[in-house]
Amino acid sequence: MNSKTQHFTLVLILPLLIFILFSTAVNSALSQAVPFAKDGYLKMFYDNRMHPQALEYNGKVFIVWRGDNGSPFITSYDLETRTFSEQVNIIKDLDGLKRPDRYPSDHHYSPFIWMDSKAYFHVLAGCHGNRPQRYTSGDHMVSKKPGDITQWEIIETPINISVNYPKPYSIYDNKILIYFRNGGHLGNWI
Repeated sequence: MNSKTQHFTLVLILPLLIFILFSTAVNSALSQAVPFAKDGYLKMFYDNRMHPQALEYNGKVFIVWRGDNGSPFITSYDLETRTFSEQVNIIKDLDGLKRPDRYPSDHHYSPFIWMDSKAYFHVLAGCHGNRPQRYTSGDHMVSKKPGDITQWEIIETPINISVNYPKPYSIYDNKILIYFRNGGHLGNWI
């Protein structure tokens, strides 16, 4: 190979190598795992019997999980800026919880989230019980403002006397259907 050919080959290959190295570095930086929920508790997420534990709204993904002492936490992830918001302990300042002392004891108490037609977030957590003396309807919290996760209040009217493994589904006319097991292990799914 003469020097002209070597120079020509180098001129063609060098930009390609720079592009490959730059692309790899950029893609690597963009695809790095971003840690969140460092205070996650045992089984901070639950399986598909209780979901969704995340939803997308207005360019953000809102995620709920079992955090410190099993309490339901929420954060949002901005898809454009690739950043997380502050983590919010949903029950920290709430009065009217059914049994806040039980949150650390049962991984079934994992929260799940949905949004109503007016853009209020709803989180239901603390749902489990398999004996009549331990039935629980869970704690149903709703955001105080549409699209905002910083302030919450308790909904006093329970969905049912016993709610296990709840899942919300959007159905016709902006209605939400919540499917769950009523009662203990031999209970009905309603």
